[in-house]
Parts: sequence; C-alpha cells; structure tokens
Amino acid sequence: MEGDRVLLILCAALLAAVAVLTALYLRSLRRVRAAAEWSAAQSSREEQNQALLANYLRQRAELAELQSQINPHFLFNTLDSIRGLALTQGADDVSDMIEALSSMFRSNLRKTETLVTLADEIQSVENYLFIQKFRFRDKFEFLKSIEMAEGDLKRCLIPHFTLQPIVENAIYHGLETKTGSGVIKLVARRTAQGLTLRVSDNGRGIPSEKLAVLGERIDGTPSVKAEADGESAHTGIGLANINQRIKMQFGQGYGLTLASTYNIGTQVEIFLPFTEGQGYD
Repeated sequence: MEGDRVLLILCAALLAAVAVLTALYLRSLRRVRAAAEWSAAQSSREEQNQALLANYLRQRAELAELQSQINPHFLFNTLDSIRGLALTQGADDVSDMIEALSSMFRSNLRKTETLVTLADEIQSVENYLFIQKFRFRDKFEFLKSIEMAEGDLKRCLIPHFTLQPIVENAIYHGLETKTGSGVIKLVARRTAQGLTLRVSDNGRGIPSEKLAVLGERIDGTPSVKAEADGESAHTGIGLANINQRIKMQFGQGYGLTLASTYNIGTQVEIFLPFTEGQGYD
C-alpha cells in the first residue's frame, strides 16, 4: 500500500538522521574517554588537579568539534519535513516521535557549560523518555516529584545535560534486563542549603564490588582495578563527567553521589546551589 511505503520512507529517513548523529557522538565519546583515562593516569594530588582542568578543556574541545560537524538547520528542516509528511499520512505517532526527537537534538546541541532552567532540563528528559517508550513500551514508568514552587522551577538554573545521562543509565543498566516493568523516579527539592536532584530506579542494582569501582571513577581517583573494569567504564565516565562539570562550575562542595543495592535498585543524587536566572545558550 502507498501509505505503508511512505511510512517506511519516513522511518528510514529518521533512522538515517539518528545514525549520523550517533556516529559523531560515538567518535566524540571515544576521544573523551581517552582524555579521561589520561587524566586518571596522573598519580600525585597536584597533577590530579591539573589533569581535571585538562580533562574538562579537552571535553569542551571534543564537543565543539562534534557540534561544528553538524548543520543544525539542515537537520531540523529535514526533521520538520519528515514530520509534515507523517501528518499528511495520518501517522500521528511517528509525527510525535519526530517532534520529541527534534526538541531533544536542539537541547543536546547546546554547549555543556550552558546553564538551563530546571524546567527545560526536565522537559529534555521527558522528550528522551517519550522516544524510548516507542522501543520499550510498558517496560518502565516515569514518576516525578517537584518539591518547589512552579516559579522556582522556571528560574532555577542547572548545568545542561545533567539529568538525561543518568536517566539513560537507569534504563540500560537498571531496567532493560529487569524481569517485568520498572520505575524511574525524579525528585527535585529546594532546601535551605541549595537544590537536590535525585534519580532512582528499582532495576537490577549494582553489585558492591562494581559499585566501589564506579565510586572511584566518579571521584576521579580510579585504582588499577577500576581501570581494568571495562564493563562499568561507560557508566563511570558519564557520571564522572557530570560530577566534574558541577565541581568546576560551582565548587568542590557540590557534585554527585551514587548509591545502589544489588537486585533492589540504584539512586543518583546531585547537590547544587540554587542559582536563579533565565538560562542562556
């Protein structure tokens, strides 16, 4: 049928766009990982401080390179055209998915040092989860508890791309292999000391030995054993990147902590100052 043929073309075009971005992202990730491993190889405390700064600058350069290789206007115009064609064919679910994907790409192309409102960061997470629902269907449920006034939610600034990598870890490392459905919960709370963000899941959890390895990676002090543990490398570098960016931007009193119980679930907690503003690109 003509409608089926058009739908296949839509899906192929969408997958092609995703493939291009994925390839560029993975190449950047490999270089960032190499930079992180170089940083971890420094032995003395003085060298670690210098390595932290060098690692941060290298990551900025890699992400700038990634952004420079993508023509955002071409990508978004193409996605808008595909979405329009999907609407004319009555493929509303495809149209909704493309709209969420386009919004997510727009958000992810911002510089990592950009501060965005907490409301915008949560919206980016919801766009990401909307897309994942097409693949995982009823595999997980997303819950959120925002324990602050709506005005604070729209004024509070946090580093861009803070929550999505954590939610992604919850899906792929916690819930994907879990028997039955699971839950991802986001809690945002303003306190007298600052802002606390907590992402938890009831997935498979992390064994205690691997949790210790991840803790070393996040703290930026990996042991020889941590360096040899390739299975947790991607997760560790992702969380370590978030932790380092927070500390570089706000100071050593802020950052990320990881807690987990095997076969029970995992919790990542982020502590930030409550910074008010409009957000910027």
